[in-house]
Amino acid sequence: MFMYKINEVFDHSVIRSEANFDRASDAAYKFALFKFEIDEDGHSSRVEGWERSSCSIEIEFKKYIRNGHEHVYNFTIAVRKSENE
Repeated sequence: MFMYKINEVFDHSVIRSEANFDRASDAAYKFALFKFEIDEDGHSSRVEGWERSSCSIEIEFKKYIRNGHEHVYNFTIAVRKSENE
């Protein structure tokens, strides 16, 4: 099975028909949960070294583009591990 690594960064775009940053951010977060296969208990079967007590998902907003009727929100997503552990 393919495994993702901690600190590996991925680009992700959310395209919406109406401008709504909060919903675009929520969509990016839900995509990260799906991509990294994080379940409702906080376990991941796709991230090498994942520890639910010290790992978290990082969603960073990069850019907004208005293209006609489309609103494009660009994010990066990554798994980060707390340095305190």
